[in-house]
Amino acid sequence: MAEDPANWAKQHREAVWSACVAPPDCPSIQGWSTPEQLIRDMDEVGIERVILQGWYWETMDSCRLQNQFYAQLIQQYPDRIQAFATLLPNAEDLEDELKWIQENGFIGIGELHPQAQGFTLQDESWLNLLELIRDWNFVINFHVTDPDVAEHPGKIETPLQDYVSLASNWPDQTFILSHLGALIPLRDEFSHQFESLNNLYYDCAAVPLLYEKNVIREISERVGAERLLFGSDYPLRVFPRLQKMPEFTRSIDFVCESGLTDEQLQLVLSLNAKRLFRV
Repeated sequence: MAEDPANWAKQHREAVWSACVAPPDCPSIQGWSTPEQLIRDMDEVGIERVILQGWYWETMDSCRLQNQFYAQLIQQYPDRIQAFATLLPNAEDLEDELKWIQENGFIGIGELHPQAQGFTLQDESWLNLLELIRDWNFVINFHVTDPDVAEHPGKIETPLQDYVSLASNWPDQTFILSHLGALIPLRDEFSHQFESLNNLYYDCAAVPLLYEKNVIREISERVGAERLLFGSDYPLRVFPRLQKMPEFTRSIDFVCESGLTDEQLQLVLSLNAKRLFRV
């Protein structure tokens, strides 16, 4: 995949992934890493544990490929790596795949992208998935696209209201909205709905590509620092002019310079994840 992303994607019918990591009309900012390099990069900045997110693949064959790879990493590095599984809710063998990911140590599902993967949050298959994992304490992570940011490779808009409605209708299910949830908490049309949505969390993955760092503090003031999670989008080079290789340092510095207090930074960088994932 890393050696020839566009060709791999063509052979495996993964057009969205190809558009993101190997855009035909501009340089790619996708970085590549190995498990060994990941651990070295973690050690360099003192990261105790990472939680890997799956890609929002368009075929179940690709989902299984990534899930199997992550299962190997969970087994190889049980004290350093945890992972979310990726899947398609309308897969014919959904229950078998769910049973397999539960047995192999996964702690959640995501990153999902309904529009890229060809389903909606109103589909019977999606609601069935939620019922199947209702008692598992799994967390679900969604990709969220901000409709107001500039066009970029692989940009596909996501229905912001659907995410808010989902959290309202499933109050006992925990959801993470990636990329600060497209700033949903700061949008006037949703401001009246956040009093009761304590099951929504927001991560900082790829935020340096999208927003100024002070937005992290603004989101914290709206929903509370206890519902923010550090995310890096590693090995994406989110500071493309400064990064030749993937690394965590600049992403951590970006959050630390956002205006959060030391106590809030402890929550965002560590304590929230430990509580949410029962580490």
